Amino acid sequence: MIDTPVQNRKTFTAFRNRINLKRIDFVLADPATLEPYMVIELDDRSHEREDRMKRDAVVASVLDRAGITLIRIRVSAMYSPHRLRNQLGLTIPQERSA
Repeated sequence: MIDTPVQNRKTFTAFRNRINLKRIDFVLADPATLEPYMVIELDDRSHEREDRMKRDAVVASVLDRAGITLIRIRVSAMYSPHRLRNQLGLTIPQERSA
């Protein structure tokens, strides 16, 4: 998902090793280009662990450098569509009356 245009092979390998096998929950991409513009991470209690906080910091840094917005949402049994739209900064067009 992230391109790593690094000239120096050693730097490239170090960077790839740092981000390799990191996973995220959801990616929103432009439908025409498939370029990612937003990542959604669902945070449960595991994100409170020290190792997980370090991982989350690396992911946030890489996404920031790539110009991809990261949205963290607390895990819940149910979600409000209105609240999710607000958290994600999305708007739904109003239906036109006939």
